Amino acid sequence: MSKGANDNNNGMSGRSVGGRAITRKAMLCIVGAFLFIFGTLFERHLWTQRTKGKDLSSDSKDRSERVTAKRPSTTSLSLSLSSNRTTADAAAKRHQDAVCSIYLCIQTKDPNKFAFTDDALRGAIEKEANRLSNVVNVNVDALGHTMKKCVKHPNDEWEVPKLKRANYLSHTNKMEDLKTSLYKGIPLFPIVVHQVIWQVTDAVGNDRKTIPAFPENSLVSLRDLEKPKIDEKYRQKIESIMQTAKYWIDEAYALYEDDGGRGNLPLKYNDRKVWAIWSGLNGSNYAYRLVAAKLGVGLASFENALAWRLVVDVTTGVASSKGSEKSFYWKYKDLVDKNVAMQEAIAYKNKILDQKWNKNIDKWDMHLSPSHNLPPDILERPARRPMVVFLGHVYSDTSVVYMLENGFNDQVDVIIETASWCVKHNVDFVVKMHPAEKKAFRKKSPTETKLKLDPRWQALLALKDSNPLTAKKNMLLKVDGQNLVNTYKLIDAADVIVTVLSSSGFESLLLGKQVILTGAAFYGKLGFTRDAQTSDELRSHLYSVLQKRLSKTRRAGKTDVALTPSLYEDVATFFYTFRHYATVDRNDVDEIARRIIRACTPAV
Repeated sequence: MSKGANDNNNGMSGRSVGGRAITRKAMLCIVGAFLFIFGTLFERHLWTQRTKGKDLSSDSKDRSERVTAKRPSTTSLSLSLSSNRTTADAAAKRHQDAVCSIYLCIQTKDPNKFAFTDDALRGAIEKEANRLSNVVNVNVDALGHTMKKCVKHPNDEWEVPKLKRANYLSHTNKMEDLKTSLYKGIPLFPIVVHQVIWQVTDAVGNDRKTIPAFPENSLVSLRDLEKPKIDEKYRQKIESIMQTAKYWIDEAYALYEDDGGRGNLPLKYNDRKVWAIWSGLNGSNYAYRLVAAKLGVGLASFENALAWRLVVDVTTGVASSKGSEKSFYWKYKDLVDKNVAMQEAIAYKNKILDQKWNKNIDKWDMHLSPSHNLPPDILERPARRPMVVFLGHVYSDTSVVYMLENGFNDQVDVIIETASWCVKHNVDFVVKMHPAEKKAFRKKSPTETKLKLDPRWQALLALKDSNPLTAKKNMLLKVDGQNLVNTYKLIDAADVIVTVLSSSGFESLLLGKQVILTGAAFYGKLGFTRDAQTSDELRSHLYSVLQKRLSKTRRAGKTDVALTPSLYEDVATFFYTFRHYATVDRNDVDEIARRIIRACTPAV
C-alpha cells in the first residue's frame, strides 16, 4: 500500500474517533438535562404535598383560574350545573312563596260568551294550579272568595248604586276640563267615550226620549268628541258618565287592596293579582284595565272570535283586535303544515257557502243573515261590471269606535268615500249593514239613518240618477239596513270587499276576495290585505284592484281581481294559527283556566 493510501486511512480513522467523542458528550448533556427536569418536577411534587390542605398563594390561584378557564374540568362543570340548579330552585321557591289571587270579573252565565258555570271554571283553575304548583302558587283556597269579590256588572252598569251617588256629584262648566280630567291618576275621558257614543246611538236606534233628546242626525263619533269644540248638548251626558267612571275606578282600587281571602296573613312584595275581564274596551272593563296597568295587576281579557271561539289575551288586556292573534301568527307560521292549513281554510269556505251553521255553536245568532238567494237587482246585473261591497258594523261597536283609522270620521265616512269612487267609475256598490243593527235597535239602523241624512250621500244619489251613463246602465247604489240580503252570497258575488275591521272581512279573504281595511283589524297589515288610513289611500286601493276590470281594451273577469295563490296560502296559515293557537273553544274550560293562570306568571 502506498504512503498516500495510508495517510487517507489514518485521516478517516481520526475523524471517526472524534465523532464518537462528540456523540458521548451530547448523550451526557441530554441525560443531565433530563435528570434536572425530573428533579425539579419531583421537588415541586413534594412541595405540593406539603402544602395540601392549606390556602394556596395568590399566584397559584391565578394560575389555576387561568387553566380552568381554558379547559373546564368535570368537577367545575358539575359545580356550575349545581349552581344553575340552585338558582332555578331559588326562582321556583320565590314563585312558590308568592301568591297569585284570581278575580273573575266576567259573567260566565252569558250563553253568548261562555258555555260553563263559575264552579266549572273554579274546578278547572284548581286542577291547573295543582299541575303547575312547582312554578306558580295560585291562591286556590280562596278562589271562592276572590271569584265572588269582583262585582258582576248589571245590564245598566253605568248607574252608580243609590247609596254611593252622593260621593260622585261634581260639575264643571268647561268641556275642556272634562276632556283632560284625571281621577286617582286615571284619565276619565277615554273610559267614557264609548258609553257616550253607545247611549246616543241607542237613543236614535230605539227612539228613546232621553234628556236631552237626541235628533236622528246627532250620532257622534270618537273624532267628533276629540275635536277642540264639540256640541254642548253632549256635555251633560259626558259629565254624568264620568261620575260613574270614578265609581268604577274606586271599585278597581278596592279590589287591588283586597286581601285575597288570606285574612291576617301579610302580603308579600311579589304577590300577584289577576283580573279576568271582558274585552278591555267597554265600560267598567276599560276602567279596570287602566287601573291594572297602573298598579301592575295581571289581566286576562276575553272577546268573541270568529267560528264561535274566544280570544283570551294576557298581554295587552285588550282582546278586541289588539290581542295576541298576530303574535301567534308570527310565532308559529313557519311551523304550520301548509297543506293542512289549506284543507282547513277550504273546508271553512265550503261551510260558509253551504250555510251549514249551527246556531250558538258555530255563529252568534246576532250575526246571522237570511239564507235565501240574492235579490234580482244583484243577480241580474251585468257580469262585466265590477261590484264593491261594504261590510258594516254596529255603529257603537267598541272596535270601530277605538280602532278606525284617523283619516276617517266614522264608518259612514268610509261608506260615502267608497260610494263616491264607485259612482265616478260606474261600479256597482252595495252596503251590507251589520245584522245586529236590525236586532239590537228596534226602530231603525243607526248607521243607515245617519247615512241617508248625510248631504254627501243625497248628492251621490242625485248624481247617479242624473248622469246619463250611470242611469242608463242601472248602476247599483244599494243599502241593506234591514238584513234582507245573505252576507256570504253577497261576498261571493262581489269583486272587492271594503270594511273597517269586520270578522266577515276575514271570511271574505277565505272566499278568495281582496279586502280593503280602514281600521286596525286583527288580520290586517300582514301582507294579504290592503290597508287604507286615508280617503286617498282608499281610492288608490280601489283603482289598483279593479283597474283590469275597468280597462276598455280588455274585459277581465273576477279571477283577475282575486287573491293570488301565494296570498291565499298566507291567509290559510293565519286562519290555522288563529284557530289552534290564538283562540280557544268557548266550551274548553280547561284551556281557558290554563290561559288565566298564565297571567299569574307570564313565563308559564
